[in-house]
Amino acid sequence: MRPWLTFFGSGELRRRADGYDIVYAKDLALSRRRFTIAHELAHIAIIQAGPRAPTSGKEVERLCDLIAVEILMPWQIFESAIPRHPNLGDVFVLAKQFQTSLVATSQRCTEIRPLTVLEVAKGRITWCVGALRRSTALQDASLLEHVRRACDGHSGSAALYLNGNSSLLPARVEYQSLGRTGRALCMLKRISASEARAALHDSDIVGPEAGTPPRTC
Repeated sequence: MRPWLTFFGSGELRRRADGYDIVYAKDLALSRRRFTIAHELAHIAIIQAGPRAPTSGKEVERLCDLIAVEILMPWQIFESAIPRHPNLGDVFVLAKQFQTSLVATSQRCTEIRPLTVLEVAKGRITWCVGALRRSTALQDASLLEHVRRACDGHSGSAALYLNGNSSLLPARVEYQSLGRTGRALCMLKRISASEARAALHDSDIVGPEAGTPPRTC
């Protein structure tokens, strides 16, 4: 494994007479470098599986990503490390503990716990992983209000009703600004009817039950 000053891209595998070189861009962040190396190690494992094993294509790249995740964040070890009811701060703690990026750590969290994690920038969602990633609830106006607050440098949490896929979903949103970058990380968790009632009682909920008509973009 060696850094390459003029390399374009994140990394690649180069065959030698006696094995392989994993080459990665010298300016990669530590978390990205580790993922790149794990991804290329996965390519080696596939090559060594036999002459009939596929070595290129989107499916192979996706498989290498999955293997890389398992190398860096083994399921059983990660499952024992993540709290049963994680909050947004736990994503940052786990990313530091496993030396992985926020997006890779968030993806692993959502595979193990029923969460949705998204990054936002300039008032828009840049990536999203988890249960609600394909839901129209992510376009709910009340959620986007918190997205804009997060992008403005605020951090906080609130309960709200998300209007998505023709149904109302009680959920809690947490958000934390990522410094002065204009970016923020958000976490969405479904809450129970009892939690929603408690939030309503504490005047901590946005949506139709609090006298606000559901809004959609």
